[in-house]
Amino acid sequence: MTSRDPWTGLTHPPAPDDELWGLFHENSKVGRHYLGLPDAAVLARMRELSESLSYEQYRAVPLPSDRAPLSAPLGPVMRGRTSVRAFRPDTVALRQLSSLLHHAYGVTRPSAETGQVRSWRAAPSPGGLYPLELYVHTTLVDGLRAGLYHYSPARDELRHLREGDLAREIASCFVQGAIAYDAPMFVFLTAWFERVTFKYGDRGYRFALLEAGHVAQNLNLAAGALGLGALNLGGYFDHELDDLLGLDGVTASTVYALALGRPDTSERAAEPRGD
Repeated sequence: MTSRDPWTGLTHPPAPDDELWGLFHENSKVGRHYLGLPDAAVLARMRELSESLSYEQYRAVPLPSDRAPLSAPLGPVMRGRTSVRAFRPDTVALRQLSSLLHHAYGVTRPSAETGQVRSWRAAPSPGGLYPLELYVHTTLVDGLRAGLYHYSPARDELRHLREGDLAREIASCFVQGAIAYDAPMFVFLTAWFERVTFKYGDRGYRFALLEAGHVAQNLNLAAGALGLGALNLGGYFDHELDDLLGLDGVTASTVYALALGRPDTSERAAEPRGD
């Protein structure tokens, strides 16, 4: 290829001057000089790191094993996926929430079956390291008190971290926070970076973001198959949302969020939300 090739101007725009995203992308590239850690060191570190946060001091809520089935064909679900801007104030069954979380990031093959250090889950993860933790806020889930929960894939359970409807606090954490007032559920995807950067360095940070995308798409498709809808949210105030979830914002931080519930297609959906 020469400088006269017609696509050169398209594929080689001026490099960013000192934009941080450009520096990060360059620093997180993999070169042939990178040898990585020996397998024994990786396995030893994996055994030191928890597979999932335990939150042992908080009340456990087992999720139903008879999850709501995803019986809709994949093609129509994918074609019908859209961003839901308003939700009906309908109660969601606990079986549906169980199905959503399981198909998003739940265990699909336990380590006893695979012989690996980590159990396999519904989303791909670099090196099977699974750096994400999922938090759920619910207001209209049948059989579940309103509040903030942590999801444990290994135990297939929730831990009740905070009591009550936190819609006002959640709304204040988002650029467009009105959706928080009528979404029956929020799922917050958070990354614990050291679980993946210890092996992959700066590239591991990029991997954690990619993994959040996999999980978010799983949630979108599972919601569609259950007759629910999702709104993917990236416009949030990081420090405020991390504080709400009890994260330090450095070793662990929110990387994505989704509002979920039954879509509202009535005239009410066009009305303003919140205060």
